[in-house]
Amino acid sequence: GCPGSVVRAGGRREAEVAALLGEVMVRRVKADVLEQLPRKRRQRVTMQLPAVSATALRNLQKKPASDEEHFRALCKVKELAAQDYTQYLLEASPAKFILFAHHVSMLNALERTVVKHGEGFIRIDGSTLVGDRPQLVQRFQTDPSCRVAVLSILAAGEGLTLTAAAL
Repeated sequence: GCPGSVVRAGGRREAEVAALLGEVMVRRVKADVLEQLPRKRRQRVTMQLPAVSATALRNLQKKPASDEEHFRALCKVKELAAQDYTQYLLEASPAKFILFAHHVSMLNALERTVVKHGEGFIRIDGSTLVGDRPQLVQRFQTDPSCRVAVLSILAAGEGLTLTAAAL
């Protein structure tokens, strides 16, 4: 058994204990398994803003607004470039990939691109019920027709196993 555990044979409830122990989930700390994990791969992709977006960006710089308004407007400016790059990924490779975004409008724009291309995908954002997330992750991991995961950085930024992604 485990160090410090007591094993007793012939107890009255052995079958019940065995059934309960058959469904135990073991949680491990990242530091304990870090050497067993593959190296993180990060890739920065520089995207060219379409002319219409570049013009909108210049106009945004001239307009007084709160930080939150600027962040939202900046996200809208970036949507076309992100959609173009997503389209490129969908056409250039059959590999599974993950798209992370912060703003709901960006998540919506990315989702529209994936849907337009006819690809299977999952989406996890703040509106996704916590109980639904494991099934969505399982679908991405195991379903060959599910190529894209559209994820909110806040809702899905940690604690999910998405090793099926190649890009």
